[in-house]
Amino acid sequence: MADGESRTRVANQRAITDAKIEEAALRLLASVGTDGLTLPAIAKAAGLTTGPVYARYDGVDDVLVVLWDSRLRDELLRIIHLQIGWVNSELPLPEELRALLEEVAVEANALVELMATLRRYPFAYSMIQPQIDQIFESAATEHAEIPRAVLQQQLGFVLGTVFVRPIFASTFSDSVIEAAHLLREMSVRREGWSATSEVGELFPVPIPTFDEEEPVRKAFLDGALQTIAVTGLEGASAQRIARAAGYGFSTAYSYFRSKEELAEEALQTVVRQLFVLNRASDGIQDHDDYVQRIVAIQRGALSEAGRPLRQLRVECVVAARHSPRIRKFAQNRFSEVLVFAAHRNSGRHEGQYSMIATWSIIATHNFALPLVSGCTRYLDSADWAPIAEQLYYVRHNFKA
Repeated sequence: MADGESRTRVANQRAITDAKIEEAALRLLASVGTDGLTLPAIAKAAGLTTGPVYARYDGVDDVLVVLWDSRLRDELLRIIHLQIGWVNSELPLPEELRALLEEVAVEANALVELMATLRRYPFAYSMIQPQIDQIFESAATEHAEIPRAVLQQQLGFVLGTVFVRPIFASTFSDSVIEAAHLLREMSVRREGWSATSEVGELFPVPIPTFDEEEPVRKAFLDGALQTIAVTGLEGASAQRIARAAGYGFSTAYSYFRSKEELAEEALQTVVRQLFVLNRASDGIQDHDDYVQRIVAIQRGALSEAGRPLRQLRVECVVAARHSPRIRKFAQNRFSEVLVFAAHRNSGRHEGQYSMIATWSIIATHNFALPLVSGCTRYLDSADWAPIAEQLYYVRHNFKA
């Protein structure tokens, strides 16, 4: 009897320690991402020595798999069912969905951090990626009446909003619920749902390059982007950047004060590019030209050739979530896009953009699609004509 009681006490204590470690890891992942998810950091956050943490995990790969199995898989399912269930129904906005859009919780932040960087962790990727595929494909099968691209837009809106909310919260917090209602209006109208396109032009969007007179400076900026696309900001060591640039890193100090300054300047170029296509597409007035361009951009962005840029965009958002300087730069560029859109469309007879409409487009296509494409094949084989038709409708008919 005494032995049984002792075993029970040991098991209970182990369960308490497991829960404490898991909760600390979840909160670290949500707040600092996978780059800060070291085993010593988890132990410190849990108020423990490193021994119990090292006894449970070999590294970040193991932590991600455990968090996915215990908390984050269910969180992805919850988000999908909340968003699709509401946007394609006549139900009032659920408080759970409102809460998710207005103030992202720990689990949702941890989920997008995992999705954004999963490809960096081979073991975790091999375990989790097929499950994410299955979750998205099950949603597509369950809602087979919704065109695949439209379903991707509906899910992309909510995931994109969660992903970038720490960056743009001050800019769109008053309008994100209205943007969600706009997406629902598109679903109720089924605007463009029957549209199809022939396999046509593919518009490749390359990694940005730098128009620099100084070739060495340009080489380091280009090298920084190439490296960050693969490793993320934290993994882009000075040595890796220097190898990509073809110089010794000591040479860089003639042009940049630190690796951080170099990386920030490089990433600012990506942030700037994120919004250039919105401005360029906004200038196309002809319906057919606009639809063809949007379809070509989507096909190019999601092609294999576009993969490095998708990775870079996701890593750029991850960096902005955690870097005040990059976040401030992104906020300023986003504000410029809103001003530009308002000015461009203020004289249109048909209608005008607003911050709401602009956000519903940017959240989905600039942020969510790169996020999702890195951890699932769900975005393959979609005809983007329905989305192009919806975007055109928003441009010309949505009233602020």
